[in-house]
Parts: sequence; structure tokens; C-alpha cells
Amino acid sequence: MKTRVTKATCPEEVAEAAAEGAEILDGGGLVAFPTETVYGLAACAARASAMERLRALKSRQDRPFTVHIGCRQQALDYIADPPATATRVMRKAWPGPLTVVLPIGGRLADHAWDASVTEQISHEGHIGLRLPDDPVACRMLAAVCDPVVAPSANPAGEAPPTTAEEVLKTLDGQIELVIDAGPTRTGRSSTVVRYGPNGEFEILREGAITRRTLELLSQRQILFVCTGNTCRSPMAEGIARVELAARLACLPGDLAPQGWRIVSAGTMSYAGAPATPAAVNAAAELGADISGHRNQPVTEQLINSSDLIFCMIGSHVQRGREIAPNATDRVCLLDNAGDIPDPIGGSEHMYRGTAQQILQAIRTQLDRIMNV
Repeated sequence: MKTRVTKATCPEEVAEAAAEGAEILDGGGLVAFPTETVYGLAACAARASAMERLRALKSRQDRPFTVHIGCRQQALDYIADPPATATRVMRKAWPGPLTVVLPIGGRLADHAWDASVTEQISHEGHIGLRLPDDPVACRMLAAVCDPVVAPSANPAGEAPPTTAEEVLKTLDGQIELVIDAGPTRTGRSSTVVRYGPNGEFEILREGAITRRTLELLSQRQILFVCTGNTCRSPMAEGIARVELAARLACLPGDLAPQGWRIVSAGTMSYAGAPATPAAVNAAAELGADISGHRNQPVTEQLINSSDLIFCMIGSHVQRGREIAPNATDRVCLLDNAGDIPDPIGGSEHMYRGTAQQILQAIRTQLDRIMNV
């Protein structure tokens, strides 16, 4: 067998390589492909000959392989009604280096595939799912209707490869295709975590995502964004704490122990500046203490780790979606009616008006916040 190598370093190449990879998988072939961690070796679980070859290469005769999916929606083929904590973490960590182990459900539980397929991808009623953060991987996986499994693209005992050249050193002539997108970004395997029925989790393998990061992702985090993070967004952060605490019948200082983080940031801010005195005063009139606030810039990590990202004006929404494309559906205006203008340099009366607009917008959004 001659192993074909195809490049995927530009959008046109990505589309062509993904289509070729999907066709080979549908036909029962093996495809090495890039992820953000290491190169994976894909096989269609519904093709018995492909699975036999994969198991022989990995010296793995019985244990199931992780199913790789191309979009979050595909997870519903394999699981149903996961714990809220697992749903929250998948929403924020996917696509990314996280494998989640959950009870089977969806089409898999409804016997959409025969028992032999179920045996290849599940064990004792549980299945491992991963959504890699790589464009060619996502396109290829989304194009295959049957389950696709993918361990790392190396024989048993060898180090997981981070380049196409490393794949070819051990698998050349044994697989149909290698998709070469250059070196992987992290070089560390995904973290594998199993969730219990009440949202408790057990790390089966710690990789690119640490336990501390998982704990933070498990919390409900609401992010407010303005320009400098010295007027509107810190007022929103403080007011949201007061309103949320009232809804939960606790003090604002007790939100963190209950699994809530309310934060703010700016699209054009540097770190360390306090809120303006007028913002501090306007927030205090509504029961919010933001005197200790220090501004920070909005980052991809901060957006991705947030369940909802509320912006003051449309350009903030646009900027947030540019910074974190995977969180586009969670970035929106705080006020459904339109922009909240910047009061910087304005009178105390203007700041009070801005604070009132923020208060009313937060009260409108509170049910949505409670349901994240």
C-alpha cells in the first residue's frame, strides 16, 4: 500500500483534504489527521475491516476507542441529558483538548448502529467523546455519518506524533492517507474526564487541561465587556452581583462558594486601573461596591471560559466574536434594546442614567443568566 500525503495549510487545501479524508473513512480506510494536541489515526467504527487494522496497529484488541466528532451537535448522537456541569464544560472547552466520558444515549442508545459498532465505541454503558480544535479535523469528522474513532497516530509503545513526518516514520505504507497541516499546537494529549450523574468528575488522564482549569470551567461565569473596563462593565459586574445574590437569597460575597463568577473586561484596556469615581458612586447608589475594581483586557481564554458574554455596544460584540470564534453564540448585547453609551467624561447624572440602563438590562437578562 502506498500512503498518500495531502497538505492542509490554507482554506482551499483544508476543504479538499477533509473531503478526501471523509471519503476514505467511509470506504473503510485509515486516515492520520491533525488535532491541536497530536496527530490522530481515524477509522470508521462501522467498517469492520478498518477497525481490525486499527486494533492491530495499536495492539489493542478489546478496549473501546474515543469517538471524535466534528461539531457539538454530533454529541447528541451518543449521549442524552448529561449533567449540567458536564454540559457547561463541554460548551466552554469544546472544541479543545478534552475527552468527556458519559453514559451512552441518543441515537446510540436507540440502536441506530448494530451491536458490533456499540462494542467498538463504548464500555459498560459509557462512551468517550472528543471535539478537536482543528479546522480540517472538524470538517472531515462532520462529513462522516457513522462514528469515527481516533487514537493517536502511532503504534503501541511509540510516542504520539506531532507532525506528519513523525506519522510517516512508523505508519508509512500501512494507512491510506496522512493529512499534513504542519506541527500540532500543544503537543500534549487531551485530558480525559468521566462525569457522574450529579456532575462530579474524575480525571482519568490529565493532559492539556489541568484539574484547576476543569474546576473553573465547571463554575458559572458571566463576563461583561466594555471599552476600557473602568465605567460600564465594572458597574455591570457589581450590579449583576447584587441582583444575582438577591435572586439566590444570599450575599454578593457568597456567590463564589455557590459556583458563580461575575467578571468584567475591556476591549481596549490595560491592566490595573480602577473604576472611575463617578462609576463607583453610581454603582454604590444601587448597592454595588466596585471600589476595589481593577481593569483587565478581554482575552480569548476569558471569553471561552464564560457562559455568557454581555457587551455594551455592537462593536464590542464584534470584537468578542473575533477574539473567540468558538464562543460566538454566547457573545451578545447586554441591553436587547440597543447600545449602552459610554459615560466617560460625563456628569454624575449621566453615570446614574447609564447605571439605571445597566440595571434594567441585567434584570431582563437574569432568567437567562440563572439557566446557564
